[in-house]
Amino acid sequence: MGMDSIQDKTPGHDRRRHRAIGARGDRVTFFRAEAERDRWLEQWEIKIAEFLRCIRSPGQYAVTWKVLASTNKSLGFRQYALEKANMYMMLGARAKQEFETLGYGNVLN
Repeated sequence: MGMDSIQDKTPGHDRRRHRAIGARGDRVTFFRAEAERDRWLEQWEIKIAEFLRCIRSPGQYAVTWKVLASTNKSLGFRQYALEKANMYMMLGARAKQEFETLGYGNVLN
């Protein structure tokens, strides 16, 4: 005797109702999975934006330090400012290289 014959004899059992409940559960599962995918995608986009900021920010710092070096008369300060400008340029170039190595160079354009 299979499960079908037991279910057929159970009072108030309706196969259509059972299927409808199963379909409703599938929809809930689908929408939960869709929401999780959307959250993951949002986090991914945030990471890309943060990485782009890490590429662009050192360039701005380098420009700032170059301006400070050109406007200051103290040789010691100018040397320090140029070293900082060079350091930030190298950091920006390294971040850009890492980003391109990961295969996201097209995002930079």
